[in-house]
Amino acid sequence: HVARISRYIGLTERRTADWRAAVEVTRGLAAIDPADPVRFDFAICRLGILDLCPRKRDPVHCRACGLFDVCSYGGGRSLRRNQPVPARSRS
Repeated sequence: HVARISRYIGLTERRTADWRAAVEVTRGLAAIDPADPVRFDFAICRLGILDLCPRKRDPVHCRACGLFDVCSYGGGRSLRRNQPVPARSRS
């Protein structure tokens, strides 16, 4: 859940949930809270566990999400780079 949602909100562009992705996500979160960047892991994971962040876009779920403005599903801006999140290919 963390890897997928981290891609949606622009903390990583990696498609694989590997060590490099974890480091990239942690660096992105450190920009928000340098003292404790991993404090967000559980919150991000819970969005997936509770199915509040579906794999396919769902306007009802997405619009109600607190991350809508920074999520690529919401057309938001990347948390890390403060620029539009690149569109994902659906191949």
